[in-house]
Amino acid sequence: MEFASIILVLLVLLTAKCDSCPGRCLCCMNDICGTDSRGMEQTCLEGCKDGYHQPRCMWPCPDHCQTCRQSDGVCQTCQPGFYAPSNNCSSACDYTNCACVQSICDNCLDGFYDVGSHCDSVCSKGCSEEKCNDDGTCECKANFEGNECDVCVIGKYGENCNINCNNENCRCIDSTHCISCRPGYFDLSTFCSKQCSVGCKDICSNEGHCTCLSQFSGRTCENCKPGYHGKNCNTPCSNGCINGMCNRDGSCKCSPNFTGRMCETCVARQYGFFCDTPCGQGCTDNTCYKDDGTCNCEFNYKGALCNTCNDGYFGNLCNSICPDRCFNCSTSENCYTCNEGNFGLDCSLNCSANCVGSICGKSNGLCLDGCLDGFTADSCNDSCDGFCKTCSQTNSTYCTSCFDGFSGSECKCIPNCRCELNSEVCNECTNGFEMKSKDCKCNRSYCLNSMHCTTCQNNKFYTFNDTCCECNKLCKNKQCSSETHCLIGCDDGYTGANCADLCTDYDHDCTKCSQNEHFCVQCKGGLTPNTDGVCAVQCRETCVNKECDAKTGRCHLGCIRNFYADKCDLVCPSTCASVPNKTRCDNYGRCLHGCIEGYNGVTCVNATTTNTCDSSAAGIVGGAVGGASTIIIVIIGIVLCIQRRKQQKKQSESGSQVRFSNHNPFIIEEQERHYQKLSDRHNTTARVQDEAYTELQTNSMDYERVDS
Repeated sequence: MEFASIILVLLVLLTAKCDSCPGRCLCCMNDICGTDSRGMEQTCLEGCKDGYHQPRCMWPCPDHCQTCRQSDGVCQTCQPGFYAPSNNCSSACDYTNCACVQSICDNCLDGFYDVGSHCDSVCSKGCSEEKCNDDGTCECKANFEGNECDVCVIGKYGENCNINCNNENCRCIDSTHCISCRPGYFDLSTFCSKQCSVGCKDICSNEGHCTCLSQFSGRTCENCKPGYHGKNCNTPCSNGCINGMCNRDGSCKCSPNFTGRMCETCVARQYGFFCDTPCGQGCTDNTCYKDDGTCNCEFNYKGALCNTCNDGYFGNLCNSICPDRCFNCSTSENCYTCNEGNFGLDCSLNCSANCVGSICGKSNGLCLDGCLDGFTADSCNDSCDGFCKTCSQTNSTYCTSCFDGFSGSECKCIPNCRCELNSEVCNECTNGFEMKSKDCKCNRSYCLNSMHCTTCQNNKFYTFNDTCCECNKLCKNKQCSSETHCLIGCDDGYTGANCADLCTDYDHDCTKCSQNEHFCVQCKGGLTPNTDGVCAVQCRETCVNKECDAKTGRCHLGCIRNFYADKCDLVCPSTCASVPNKTRCDNYGRCLHGCIEGYNGVTCVNATTTNTCDSSAAGIVGGAVGGASTIIIVIIGIVLCIQRRKQQKKQSESGSQVRFSNHNPFIIEEQERHYQKLSDRHNTTARVQDEAYTELQTNSMDYERVDS
């Protein structure tokens, strides 16, 4: 068995690979093993690791040799503590902790330092791997610090610096004795639990005293220098603080016109650096931003400062409405700018319908953005000549673009045709087209079979003289059966046998008409054909008796209840107070009978807390804004309020209360007299007087007396 085992081991040694051999190549430098130049297998090609030699690096170097020659094992360097390689490093250094070349101490062994003292000093236990430099400095293990890693970090103590102090900010020698604080903390008596002020320039004393940063003051640097506040004392006090002085939190006593805890805002209705500039009169709630006076505007004001009347309004309070034709104005007769389509001092003149965008100069009515296709001249009232799609605005005969592929300065050179030089007479067809007599609209490529053209590709062509020609472009979907017959009629807007006539030739507002008779079936937006096939406005449900202008849609007899505007297409604000059988607002949307509880203003869009009497008066005034009888109505409103208060007082004294279903009969009676006076004073027609009186009678309600 022993002989067999030996044979097996030899076989393994001879056949094993380098990375698994128990001896051969095991100590090769860089683990590189292979066949050398002499053909010897399993040799270390780049030499041996320290301590070994022989081609396969299987033999150890002599005792105390650090390295030896690979070929013969001659000692080259010694292990630490020994010297004399020529003598196989058999000589030991004179000093135990030294490494030497001869007997003297050249450097220290690991764990020792100070060559000058023969390495008698031991590295600190806090040194990483217990190694240190010749002056004792080293890299520290965890929980140690200092140049020589001989001190526990703050918050730790003990031989191995692994025991926690009572407070992590304390450097201690045991759990109860704190000898110093972590930088930024103070008070040894409380184990350094107090933090130095953020105003300290450097560390603070055990009492918290320190040198202050520039923006702090005080022995402990807890206070800001005058005029500043905040955590870092770098925020200036508000300019609203008296003398510019404030507390650490920014609070202070305010100068005039300022308010707020930090005096950082202006009092109501003021803005500016010193809060001495009034806000714009159109600012909502009379409030604006302190810095620049900008604010949210009431509906009739505009501009960043809300000090300009909104488009469509004028007057000192911007509560007068410009005429419909004005975009904005200074009076009802003087418009600054006109709405699109109008011009003139009062914008009462109409721009030419041929102006692009219906935009023209306010003073002269000249088209500003050019003419619609087919028109020319300053006012675009002249037509372009010939077949021009567009033409020069100064020369109606010079075409700048043509319709449907035509070309030339007069748009007479037909598509797919070569015309004579300086002429628009067609010489010959081009691009595979033929038949000059058919305006070069025929091409064999349109045939199903170009050799025998008896059928065209589809209904957009018709056969003619062994070719296929394009259908009339005005045929619906360009489909035809012959040159003169459209399969499904004409394109919208055209009529006649050859679709050559325009529907607008018979009715200016017609966009689609019958091909065989002058009967419109579709009109421009807002218009519909009547029973005679003529385009007219369809009056809204909301016009009285549904009567309106056939072209503009303006209601002849006004609006039904609770609608307003010329076409009666707007609903009175829901916040307007309601009166039975009466409309809530006038033709401009202004509330006639005041507002529901909680709102005020001309159109009742603002919240309010005014009393009932004031609201009633406001409703009467609001209903009369812009009218000639404003002063009279205001006086009547005041009288009614006084009478109403007297009535309420009288009822209270009598121990009872009057509850009305709607309006007090006394008020209705006063209103009757008021309407009669207005009718007489302003020569109101008898019809309006009758209608006003009828409505007042309808509003009369029964009332009941309830014991208080």
